[in-house]
Amino acid sequence: MTIRLDGPVRLSLLPKLAVVADDISLSTGTGDIAISAPRFSTSVTLSSLWSKKLEIQSVALADPTIALKASANAASPSEPKDVQADPFAAIVDTLERLAINQLTITNGTFTSGASAGNAARVTAIDADLRVPDLDREVSFSLAGTSGGRRVEMSGSLSGLRPILKRQPAQIAVEARLDPAPVPKFSSLQASGEIQLNGNGSYQIRG
Repeated sequence: MTIRLDGPVRLSLLPKLAVVADDISLSTGTGDIAISAPRFSTSVTLSSLWSKKLEIQSVALADPTIALKASANAASPSEPKDVQADPFAAIVDTLERLAINQLTITNGTFTSGASAGNAARVTAIDADLRVPDLDREVSFSLAGTSGGRRVEMSGSLSGLRPILKRQPAQIAVEARLDPAPVPKFSSLQASGEIQLNGNGSYQIRG
């Protein structure tokens, strides 16, 4: 993974540790994922630097561009491995020591595809995610525009730990579409139980 800082970086220590960076970019070694943003900011509760859990008060990306490209090796079968590590185990271990009070994206753009001719594109992305703890309620909101239709979604999850351990958790979601495909489907509400499967898919029971 490569991180580049092409603009100025400002640091403040009081009353909280805060960092503001301009023109930041991040990419994987293979170039499958690339993220760039003209403005990145974060703040951390200063006292949490000496505690067992780091408290990130906020992370904000303004006008970011996120590009996801198909890997050239995606069609090649991977070598069999005797032991496969659970990728979620590392996430659980990290979030045991980390609290993210708020993660926001403002006016983002997302593209996905192997080439410009078949790339999917979502613009005007606004997102808000709050993960105070693995065992506490997670709230989220996400909005974006694709193909001339604006989709806005918000909801809550009873906890992140059961999801990452592939156990059921309660979820409630509300979605709004403008323009709606038909008048009756301008808004939707759903709630139930969600669980990740071992192959990465998920199932929802109402």
